[in-house]
Amino acid sequence: MSKNGPHVTYDPRVETRPTTPESVAAALEAFDAPVVLLAGGYDKGVELEAFAGLIGKRCKAVALMGQTGSSLQQHLMKTPLPSQAHRVCGTLEEAFQWSVGESAPGDVILLSPGCASYDWFRDFRERGLEFTKLVNRLSVRKAG
Repeated sequence: MSKNGPHVTYDPRVETRPTTPESVAAALEAFDAPVVLLAGGYDKGVELEAFAGLIGKRCKAVALMGQTGSSLQQHLMKTPLPSQAHRVCGTLEEAFQWSVGESAPGDVILLSPGCASYDWFRDFRERGLEFTKLVNRLSVRKAG
């Protein structure tokens, strides 16, 4: 975004289907800066305890979304870092706004949900487009 704000990341060409915990792990490895993650979505039976452990080790904060949001929150509370900032959000916009509020200049805001999007969106493309719109709106406000 800018030098004065967080770096917001979603590149559908690189991370076209961030719908597994393994894809989140790979995405998190790409950054040295603190990460505020947007995670969760449709419950397709993925093992969430290990996913929460990964989030707890690597993320500064996490906005939890969709059907898995509450379950991920419960697992996060059991991780070694239960004081990590996290919040269950009712919409992608709420998750994004909360993430922006939790971030500091130089942090990364990353949409890499680790779950499918079917509970809120038709598919991952629609979710990515909505995220891009939110980023663009924020960029316009910051520039103006």
